[in-house]
Amino acid sequence: MMLSRTADMHRAAFGNGSVSHKQAIGHTVAYMSAIPEAFVLMMRSLITDVPQLTSKLDPKYANEFKPNNAIVNTNSGFGESIQDPKNFFTKTLAGTINTIGKFVRGMPGSTRTMMATDEFFKTLNYRAFVTKEAIASAEQQG
Repeated sequence: MMLSRTADMHRAAFGNGSVSHKQAIGHTVAYMSAIPEAFVLMMRSLITDVPQLTSKLDPKYANEFKPNNAIVNTNSGFGESIQDPKNFFTKTLAGTINTIGKFVRGMPGSTRTMMATDEFFKTLNYRAFVTKEAIASAEQQG
């Protein structure tokens, strides 16, 4: 997808003139230079289970998929009895259920890994788009 979008950008620069060569090159360079930051945000979102880039953007531009966690102590079927912080057994059981849920959400193909991968590609595309738009604005300003 990234290579396709970049190839389309360069084709447009050679074709109808809707994109300049500077914009196309800026787009490509921004993709390449954003890779380290994308990896950092991907790992941070994988560890914390919270989207990193899109939580900072305007909500009307961020299309974020964040499902509710299914395996947590509040959904265990034990009701309020497991929420007693004074009882060692229920506190340990609640912690175990939360740990199992965190482990399952972190498995490959789970929602946490999909969200982290999504953050990686969103970071690359966002940086490339912002760079292209900045170059376009500079060209219009003269």
